[in-house]
Amino acid sequence: MHNPIRNAESLQFKTCRELYLQNGDRCEPGQFIISKDPGHLGTTLVARVEEILQIKGSVADLTDMPDHILLQVADVSQFSQTYHMPRITLTNQWGLVSFKVCAILWHPCMRADCLS
Repeated sequence: MHNPIRNAESLQFKTCRELYLQNGDRCEPGQFIISKDPGHLGTTLVARVEEILQIKGSVADLTDMPDHILLQVADVSQFSQTYHMPRITLTNQWGLVSFKVCAILWHPCMRADCLS
């Protein structure tokens, strides 16, 4: 199986209690989310958050952001007659979603007489 975390055996990990999704909602392990499907471009999936991971010393760790989220994929193809909504059933499929952390630094190059 392909390991999406390079040099994982030499890294130390921390687990987080919560994270904030792009829409501002607070999320904890055990909650269900809608995520981009890392295996199928342009599609989404429903999944349960299993673990929220930080790599010790990473940029994400230093800024209190997650590096990765371990998801358990859910099947929502069946319908619940009782609730008139899709039935959520956990599958045996797992995915590791990476959170990209980037910093945009604004710098007045003209005033600082930068060479490039």
